[in-house]
Amino acid sequence: MQDRPKAWFGEPLLGLVLRDQAAAKASGEPGGLDFGPICACQDDTGLRGVAIAAQDEDAVRAKAVVGFRIGAQAISVRYRLARTEAGWRIVDVGTDDVPSLVKHLRRFSQ
Repeated sequence: MQDRPKAWFGEPLLGLVLRDQAAAKASGEPGGLDFGPICACQDDTGLRGVAIAAQDEDAVRAKAVVGFRIGAQAISVRYRLARTEAGWRIVDVGTDDVPSLVKHLRRFSQ
């Protein structure tokens, strides 16, 4: 995922992810996105029990909540999606620890 962000993300998240990746590469330090945003984890080995609840907001926006387990840990991730010319893309990701990845990356880059 992180090597192909355009396949997953739409604006504003796409621009923030690309900027964060460039800053991390230039500095040699981890960026604000130091975890996999799709699974909200460091390592998705053993990911199982995926349950998806999707809700359309309108013709161009939707929400989805995805629950799954990695080992004994239950994880819930909230996605906000937008229809783009390239298809549906994730425009924000939320978890209990990071309610909005967009806000997190904006704060981190300041």
